[in-house]
Amino acid sequence: MTTRVVYIVDDDAAVRDGLCLLLESAGYSPMPFESSEAFLAAYRPDQASCLVLDVEMAGMSGLELQAELAQRDGSPPIIFLTAHSDLTTSMRALRARAADFLIKPVSATELLKRIGVVIESGEQGCRT
Repeated sequence: MTTRVVYIVDDDAAVRDGLCLLLESAGYSPMPFESSEAFLAAYRPDQASCLVLDVEMAGMSGLELQAELAQRDGSPPIIFLTAHSDLTTSMRALRARAADFLIKPVSATELLKRIGVVIESGEQGCRT
């Protein structure tokens, strides 16, 4: 069975912890990071994965991380999950090929459904 990794990049420890528990209960392998920079230092593009990414963080923002990953080979599909959004930000993320853009709070069922679709499409080689 393929390990299904879900990277979590959010500067809120409670969000990271909650997402890790949820993802583990659904059979995923969560890998949490407190910053974009920490994620970039550890990211390996050789497995089916997706990235659950906050927009506003200290240091490199989620949108800046998205732009950096677009310049690299093997960028994971990105699901933005944020409490701070406006139409301009969400449109910018989606135009830059984010797989999804969700506003906190989102139901566990909906988030797991979206992650499942994104990971499944990645396993089939259909990255967004």
